Formats: sequence, C-alpha cells, structure tokens
Amino acid sequence: MQPILAGFIPQQPWHLLAVIPPVALWWVTRTWARDRHIIRWHNAVLAVSFWEEILFRGFIYGGIFALASSTIWAVILSSLLFGLFHLRNRWWADQRQLVMMCLYAGLFIGPLLALLRLWTGDIYLAILVHFMNNFIAMYRSRTLPPDDYLAARIVNQTWFERLFSGDWFQSKPTQESHNG
Repeated sequence: MQPILAGFIPQQPWHLLAVIPPVALWWVTRTWARDRHIIRWHNAVLAVSFWEEILFRGFIYGGIFALASSTIWAVILSSLLFGLFHLRNRWWADQRQLVMMCLYAGLFIGPLLALLRLWTGDIYLAILVHFMNNFIAMYRSRTLPPDDYLAARIVNQTWFERLFSGDWFQSKPTQESHNG
C-alpha cells in the first residue's frame, strides 16, 4: 500500500522545477493584471494552482488510493470532488458560469490533472498545468469581474468561501462601507 503523502515526494528531483514557471509568469504579468484591475484574479490563479493540487491531487487522490488501492477510483473520485468544490465560487459567479465551471473542473481538467499525478507519481507537473490552464483562461477572458466588484461581493462570502478564494488575507468589509 502506498502512503497517502507519496504524491508530495518528487519522483525525480527535476519535477520540482515545474513550480518555477507559474511563479515567474505571475511575477512578470503583475503590471498587466494591475492595469486591467484584475489583481485578485491574478493572485488567485497562482495560489489555487498550488493549494488545489496539494488538496486534490495530493491529499484526496493519495488518500483514496491508499484506502482503495485503486488508481481508477482515485482519479474518478478526486476529479468529481474537484468539480463539486468549484461550487465555492457561487459568491461571485452567475448560475451558468458556476455550472460550466463545475462541469469543466470535474469532467475535464480534474481527470487530466489526476492522470498527470498518476503518470508522474507526484503533484508538481499538475501544479504547472493547473496554473497554465487558469492563467490562459484569465488572460483570454473578456468577462472577468474586476477587483472592485469582487471586493464588494466579499460581504456575501462565508468563512469557507473566504478561505478558499484567497480573500482570507484581507479584512472583511462591512456592508456600510459598500453602501455609502
């Protein structure tokens, strides 16, 4: 039986190099994001590529594999849970966006990232691919809510949504600060 935390141990030392491009591209494009008033998106794209992979392809995939000794179940269940996890975006996304996001995450990118985890034996290439997927989506999108919209929506977030949206580092605004 493989230990739950096996995916965190690089199978090859050079696998750790996969975390450099996300950080470098994030650094280089900070001004671009600031000029478009999408700093929250920009920061979230980098952050979620790391912590979602740690959670879903690290702990959850690893846990399912350790318990069931089945790569098929690890891929399927971690991917479906990944899709459902995107329901946390209900605080800012409309219903259509939310459904599409959950389906895409659970049925396409989640399985792809899980298969990368299976193929490489660790989470590092999945972090890179996750970042590139999210970065390209952010870069190509013409409909991303700007920072001021997201900041105004924070009052509607639960503690869980704040934790997993990256807004935990900011003070929670009061309703009055947005009314007047």
